[in-house]
Amino acid sequence: MESPGLETVSSRPLVSLSLALNYAAGGLDPRGYHVVNVALHVAAALLLWGLVRRTLAGPRLGPTFGAAAGPLAFATALLWVVHPLGTEAVTYVVQRTEIMAALGILGTLYAFVRGAASPRPGRWWAAAVAACAFGVASKESAAVAPLLVLAYDRLVLRGSLRRRPALYAGLFASWALLALLLRQGRLEHVAILGSGVPPLAYARTQLAVVAHYLRLAVWPHPLVLDYGWPLAAGWAEVARPALVVVALAAATLWALRRAPAAAFLGVAFFVLLAPTSSVLPIGNEIAAERRMYLPLAAVIAALVVAVWRMGRRVGGPAARLGVPALALVAALLGLAAARRNAVYATEVGIWRDTIAKRPDNARAHQNLSAALKRAGRTDDALVAWAQALRLSPEQGAARFNEANAAYLQGRYAEASRLYALAALSLPHVARIRTNLGASLLAEGKREEAIQQFEEALRLDPNDEMARQNLRLARGGFTPPAR
Repeated sequence: MESPGLETVSSRPLVSLSLALNYAAGGLDPRGYHVVNVALHVAAALLLWGLVRRTLAGPRLGPTFGAAAGPLAFATALLWVVHPLGTEAVTYVVQRTEIMAALGILGTLYAFVRGAASPRPGRWWAAAVAACAFGVASKESAAVAPLLVLAYDRLVLRGSLRRRPALYAGLFASWALLALLLRQGRLEHVAILGSGVPPLAYARTQLAVVAHYLRLAVWPHPLVLDYGWPLAAGWAEVARPALVVVALAAATLWALRRAPAAAFLGVAFFVLLAPTSSVLPIGNEIAAERRMYLPLAAVIAALVVAVWRMGRRVGGPAARLGVPALALVAALLGLAAARRNAVYATEVGIWRDTIAKRPDNARAHQNLSAALKRAGRTDDALVAWAQALRLSPEQGAARFNEANAAYLQGRYAEASRLYALAALSLPHVARIRTNLGASLLAEGKREEAIQQFEEALRLDPNDEMARQNLRLARGGFTPPAR
């Protein structure tokens, strides 16, 4: 990890500040960063507990949930805080952005709920606006907070924007703050412009991605750091997962009329995912588990309430299994989270785990190669890099250009290595073999060079450069790279 500074996440100044403080306190020792991430995660869970409890005990839902509001809120927060799907956001240090954005959103909603129940809401409105600004200054996706407040106001409290104009003016002012931060920072943190991914293809693929997220919320296995998720070629490819997403959207629309408070959970899920899982491509990263960090809370809250209501309807012994069932599920999720955290213990370990689950992910092989090289395992690093090149031929062209530059600078051993890697990626390109032979010859490896020139001629019998280089090699001259 590089030492943190304002340029690392310049459009996210609060995250930059937190990383800088970590660095000032302990340098690059990862323990301090992890302690802060865990503390922020627990703080987010406490806000979630307070938000759910006050919602279920409020004037509209209190008659239904009564004394169960506290236990249900505790169950929701507990399952969320130990769920392994949140591991990437908490354990991957720089994904602190996700936690701090969630803190801002949850803080905004909690302050709003407290203000709506207070005879003198002014200080709570101020807290809501401050929390909203905190989230936006931590990550751009927190800009959905005003929309969530509006949805909560309308669906849970049956209020409206016109009843609280000053509050909403302050909340939506966070969008101006976001624009200012993006203007002063680097636009690539929005990761929308210049990604090269067609918006329609991205949106189509997100149907499968969101369905996958939902499955992981219920059954969090296997978890993957870097999916390398390919774009869906057509609508037929995403037809089955699309049914899941469409069914959830339809259920949310149905609940808007029949059970507005329940509909808020569906609305929150889709609104929270909208910045990353709609029509705006997020770089070339199609799927990332950290994006489910806060949306997962909506899913868990819905499941907890649904199971509670089912237990009440069934009654009898089933109704008394709530606490043991919660303890068992929490223990299983916690164990899974602990095992997932163990995979993050080393760079090599996390990338080997990623490759085991996504063997065709070229980027994972590249990152494994870099991790192995940093660990001093050069030979293994070359094997991993070669596999990355096989999976991503366009990298072969880049290695070929690097090799040419190294050869012209007289770095012949490095040039030979890069030419060899390029040849692994593009085995049928005679030109690469020709230049590899030239580099090997410059190293004094005449016999190996001759083999490469002969291979180039086998691939392309009309390659006059290879033919000429072969004659020169046999005659004792060193041919130039072209």
